[in-house]
Amino acid sequence: MNGNYRRFLHLISAATTGLLQQIPVVGPMLQSVLKAMEKLHKAEEKLHKAEEKRDKWKQRQALVEELQRLSRLLQAGASLASAKISAEQLEQGLSRIVDDEDNAGLASAIFLAEAEAGKRLATNVTPGRRFLYLAADNYADSKKTLEIAAEFGFLWRSYHANGGAKIAHVGDIGVGDLIALAYRSNGHFRLLLPLIVTEAGVHTHRIDDGQFDCGTRRRNRHQHAPFVLADAWLTDILEHAGYPSDRADPVFSTPEHPQHSGLNVKPLLVGQVPQDLFPSPGINTIWPYLRQRDRDGNYYLTPEVRNWIGQL
Repeated sequence: MNGNYRRFLHLISAATTGLLQQIPVVGPMLQSVLKAMEKLHKAEEKLHKAEEKRDKWKQRQALVEELQRLSRLLQAGASLASAKISAEQLEQGLSRIVDDEDNAGLASAIFLAEAEAGKRLATNVTPGRRFLYLAADNYADSKKTLEIAAEFGFLWRSYHANGGAKIAHVGDIGVGDLIALAYRSNGHFRLLLPLIVTEAGVHTHRIDDGQFDCGTRRRNRHQHAPFVLADAWLTDILEHAGYPSDRADPVFSTPEHPQHSGLNVKPLLVGQVPQDLFPSPGINTIWPYLRQRDRDGNYYLTPEVRNWIGQL
């Protein structure tokens, strides 16, 4: 079955275990899709009777039967509000939920559900420092950014700028800190998902600080942890997603061997992500969430963003 079908199964599973009851916007969408399954079933029966596209009908019929079985589990295990969804929306498939930027909250919920099903959520965590991270639209799109962070547990970020200097605030991040992942485009950003920085990852390895000549003096060489390097498997995923080899970290890389750096992360369960577009505070990628603009107490981030990050 395709990836969207797998995601729907994770959503159903998450609903029956109570996860999605904490994400109000998802419940109506799921309930509506389940109600619409009968319409799809009848339409596919007509297709079958006409003896057209028989193989495709069989595949979809199996999907319908499985979703009907899972819908009974959903109805027995969750109390969700009902809402209407058009046949056109249903036909466009679950990919619309993930791909459509207007449904960013639903996409975040889907990846949270996948992380919960795969036991990849951060649990029993009291976050340390808190940061806003603005992923850029000149790399991976918002869906891929979410997927790599939530499913593969990796947040791409070069540690060094060209010339070897540290990128702003990379040295401030530690294990246990919270990163509110957001996606920036055209001078505004949308919040996606909160992440907790972890020490180890399946497809990363530690950086040997002594191997690299960076920092102003030898005794001031950069201490890169918790930043890590992607292994070959993850590097291939990153480069296909939109992180080209020529944008890998300039200190860790050679022309023959690009090295992508970043952070091991786990998603943090959250009830709801604000869906407004917020003005970008500036050109930096990483922002301490309480960074002040001036001595008069004005902040770079809006009150809604600060309050949301602060209560996580």
